Amino acid sequence: MVLKFAAVKGDANSHGAGALTDSTCVASVKVNGIAIATVKDGGGAAGDDLCPDKGGSHCAPGPNSGSSTVFAGGSAVHRDGDGRVCGATTNGSSPNVRIG
Repeated sequence: MVLKFAAVKGDANSHGAGALTDSTCVASVKVNGIAIATVKDGGGAAGDDLCPDKGGSHCAPGPNSGSSTVFAGGSAVHRDGDGRVCGATTNGSSPNVRIG
């Protein structure tokens, strides 16, 4: 099993910017004091550096993949390197909490 660092509110994506927002995080589950990110329908993120030029999913690049075994608030936990709806991956994460 590959362990990846947990993604949290505010983490950017590989296209630049695209910080994860409250709508994709579970406020009651914290990692180092910050809300953990999950994969939710309609979960979101701020626009990344390819919005507005490319538009579409770059303007709300929420997570679309996560752990198949770890859940928070009923949703899969999103991790460093997991995918976003725009094709980017999440960069930045908790420095010391790993999720399978």
